[in-house]
Amino acid sequence: MSDCEKCHRSLQDCQACNGGRSRGIAGTKLTCSKCNTTGQVCSEHGGHWKR
Repeated sequence: MSDCEKCHRSLQDCQACNGGRSRGIAGTKLTCSKCNTTGQVCSEHGGHWKR
């Protein structure tokens, strides 16, 4: 499990894209603006924790 680069809290799966496991019609991986396409979010900093 990864940690947030800003506050070092444990990251959680993004609810909006099912932790990056959601797939489009053609089977392509969906991108998500809520988690900055990482599939994980920090409870304090959202998905923009990644530099």
